[in-house]
Amino acid sequence: MKEKEHYRESYYRPHSSKTLQVAMKSFIRREFPRLGGPWVIDKFVDKLLEIVDQYRFYQGKLTPGQVVWPAVRIDDPPAYRKPIAASHQIPVIVTIVNQDDIAALRQNEDRQQLLQQALVRAANDAYAQGGVLSCADLGLLFQRSPTRVAAIFRSYEDETHQIVPRRDNIHAPSLTKASFVVRLIWKAK
Repeated sequence: MKEKEHYRESYYRPHSSKTLQVAMKSFIRREFPRLGGPWVIDKFVDKLLEIVDQYRFYQGKLTPGQVVWPAVRIDDPPAYRKPIAASHQIPVIVTIVNQDDIAALRQNEDRQQLLQQALVRAANDAYAQGGVLSCADLGLLFQRSPTRVAAIFRSYEDETHQIVPRRDNIHAPSLTKASFVVRLIWKAK
């Protein structure tokens, strides 16, 4: 004779299935029944959750003024007809505004200079975490056109003689670095 389970077991067991993992498995079985058997679906969901956890991991580490943004890995260069969706992306924490920026605004410092500092800081933040952002990414984050962001970087590079790490010059270095060197030589003459 089968032993009757305790009422708590039958009462609380269904609640142990209220997880993201179980919900994803159920969704895949319902919406994509030909994807595979339970083993394939389990492995697929586990991989999806790893990706989700990479992004969710950062939420507890953010401070006001920071955002998580997908950047292309430094070691994943572009290729002919390779869309951004095919690139290996990683989440990076980008500081849009910090307390120093707020203090500078309170002191009525030049807004263009603050924007330049913030853009350079954002590009360096991503690079330090193993990713690179494009001028289009930074334009979206700072609500500027990619052309304007590139112009701001160009003026910064001319002033400081330092190259700002971004996708445009890390993944396509020959043209960008060559033009940078030519500009330096031209100004020296």
